[in-house]
Amino acid sequence: MNPLDAETLNSRLKAGHRLLVTRTKDQVVACEVEFFGESVPVALFNTYLANGMIEVPKDGLGYKISSEGKKRLK
Repeated sequence: MNPLDAETLNSRLKAGHRLLVTRTKDQVVACEVEFFGESVPVALFNTYLANGMIEVPKDGLGYKISSEGKKRLK
């Protein structure tokens, strides 16, 4: 399966899906969309995180779209 592009990732995030990551000690080495198992390029994940598009939810499970991300993706 090919890694997701930004457009598809945006649609998954807007639909409420979370991103699940695999880490080494302090580095994300893999990322996928919850339930779909679709691979997200780590560089794209890092960009979204650095730009405030995604955040850790209150329950601490994965990453979800932030309120800032929702505004940007309207």
